[in-house]
Amino acid sequence: MIEINLLPQKEKDRIIAQRTSKLFTALIIPFSILILLLVGLLLFFIFNFTFRVKSIDNQISDLKNQKTKFTDTKQKIDEFNNILVLVKQLSQYKTDWPKILSDLATKTPIDLQITEFSYGTKSGETKTKNQAKISGIAKTYRDVILLQEKLKDSGEFKNPIFVSATTNDNGTVAFELSVELKNIKAPVETPQKSSSSEGEK
Repeated sequence: MIEINLLPQKEKDRIIAQRTSKLFTALIIPFSILILLLVGLLLFFIFNFTFRVKSIDNQISDLKNQKTKFTDTKQKIDEFNNILVLVKQLSQYKTDWPKILSDLATKTPIDLQITEFSYGTKSGETKTKNQAKISGIAKTYRDVILLQEKLKDSGEFKNPIFVSATTNDNGTVAFELSVELKNIKAPVETPQKSSSSEGEK
């Protein structure tokens, strides 16, 4: 069977264009819907990921705050324990400790913090008579030297000796001085009586 199209050329072009437009429309609509679905899923995943990251950041921030509070509390407890040890240690000696500590406070530069003042001999240490140790943190080495010079003119201390100093990561200086106390009176130790029968058969 032979079909002969006798339509004018313009009508033929119009029909072809109409068919092409319908085909294009039939293809573009599903494709557009698919693109919209993909964009919606992408936005959902981005929102969900952002929310999770923010939640994790909040948890990390809370943990850091708790760690900071714990560190501060532990530091205060350690400082309190050090004070108790110092009070117990100083109470063994019959001397005017408030006067000594007050003199030390007046000689301490404003940019220097004393973290330990110890008197006596710990296990493994050797000290001369009436020798004490002063440890602390200063802004600069100059502050440590200034403390040493002031202790030389003190009425309670003498012969301050620079023992050691190290620079911390934050730029502060951790130092240790050795100094003798002028007016301390060590307690009289009562010798223990040995048993006369010890070693006897």
